[in-house]
Amino acid sequence: MLIATGFASLDSFQLPMENRTLLWGLDQANIRWFLYNPWEPPPDLARFDAVLVTVYRAYASNFTYHCQAFEKRAAEAGLPVINTIAGSDGLHSAYLETWRRHEIPCARFQRFRTADDLTLDTYPLILRRDGVHRGNSMILVHNRAEAEAAIRAQHADCAATYPSLRGPLPVDLAIEFVETRKVEGYYCKWRSYVVGDEVIPAHFMRSRSPFVNYKDAALWANTCSMDEVFRMDGEPHPNRVRAAARALGYDIIALDYSQREDGGYIFWEGNRVRATAGDRHVRWLTMREADLTYGAAVARLVRRRVEEADRPAARRPAPRHSRPPAAAFVAAPPPGRAPATGPDRRSVGDIRALVEPLRALVRRKDWAALRPWVEGARLTLKGDVVTAAEVESLLSVRTRDVRDPEIVVEEILAQDADAARAEFHLRLAVVGQRLDGGGGGGMILDVRAGFTNDGEGWTLEALSVDCPPSWALWNARPNDRAPVHYGTAQAGDGAQTAIGRIGA
Repeated sequence: MLIATGFASLDSFQLPMENRTLLWGLDQANIRWFLYNPWEPPPDLARFDAVLVTVYRAYASNFTYHCQAFEKRAAEAGLPVINTIAGSDGLHSAYLETWRRHEIPCARFQRFRTADDLTLDTYPLILRRDGVHRGNSMILVHNRAEAEAAIRAQHADCAATYPSLRGPLPVDLAIEFVETRKVEGYYCKWRSYVVGDEVIPAHFMRSRSPFVNYKDAALWANTCSMDEVFRMDGEPHPNRVRAAARALGYDIIALDYSQREDGGYIFWEGNRVRATAGDRHVRWLTMREADLTYGAAVARLVRRRVEEADRPAARRPAPRHSRPPAAAFVAAPPPGRAPATGPDRRSVGDIRALVEPLRALVRRKDWAALRPWVEGARLTLKGDVVTAAEVESLLSVRTRDVRDPEIVVEEILAQDADAARAEFHLRLAVVGQRLDGGGGGGMILDVRAGFTNDGEGWTLEALSVDCPPSWALWNARPNDRAPVHYGTAQAGDGAQTAIGRIGA
């Protein structure tokens, strides 16, 4: 398969999480892939079975223009083109207008150039720049006077930054503010990925602010727990989400939506390019179950489209246990790229069941009650053998100023299990709301645990715990004290700091 991209190297292509999980899914499905910049001369298309377009970096080297021409050439050659570049500008007005025509529940809106053009009067209104995502430059206004003043002031600020290319863009879109159901006084927003017909829960967020996004979200214990339930239990009304995606007509899209008081959904926007946990812009989370599911779903979509097109690959049996040779750019494949790997996932429910008994103890901060769990187990912290009492002291120190702590299964890094034994490598978050009201706090634990089953129940045989750096706390966003990307942090630094405080 050819992957059309605006990135000029394999390393840069893998900066966005969605591209890394894409390659992982393709490798797991034994799909041999090559990256291709469509401004370059095309390879012999007879060698390939499909084309997948990635929308990230659509403006590089006039990628959109060249990709449209290449898509046409690939279609003429009989190759299925998956995830077209068309509509990659991500205009909110385009999504809302399409949903309006298909009677998908969404907010009313109006494009405008100046304050005098604005005629939409269903206040409150949200003013924003059409097509600018991630919650930037959004203004809530409650009446006509506020709207006119806000538009003129924001447009003046934009003009003052000229000729800088990094200045803000003038707001040009008004969207009706729709009241939605609050949970415990918080505004809530859900996101799901839709790949073909598959609906994949991505995340749940909530905020005191009516604009619910990463930089304003309340990411502490209860929110994280609700997010985990959503991701692992699934979207309760997938047909609603699927209908909204089908109306837009894209193969792959992320949808943001909320729930109204009557239980119905209202859809806010689509995202052809999605800020994802693990991206450069969202460094404080790493790869999660939803990301792996996304990569596998894209691979399934590719195989389905190849079968529908009756390409030669559809008539070749796919090997079940081998992976394809490593692939890179079609024009100049570099030697020796190791294929991406991921966990051999079995049952998320099994892992949640093993963790669940610990949760009640954590909520009570009853660290002494953890001792029966670890009696006889070999405990290591930063590679050093430690006692159960030392682990108890570490947890006590790091959660002393945290209210309502909770264990969240943030990531399943690896697992290997059968009826008699189980080994897990998990990333757990012990999180809670700080007593000083300053947001979320807690600690991240990389846990390796080995269990045996004697027929009557599971017994912990070995436990190894490592921590990211000491200030890698669960905050609402990265800051000077918590800039850590957990995926690249040196395990154990935070534990070493905490042990030092205990010793002192």
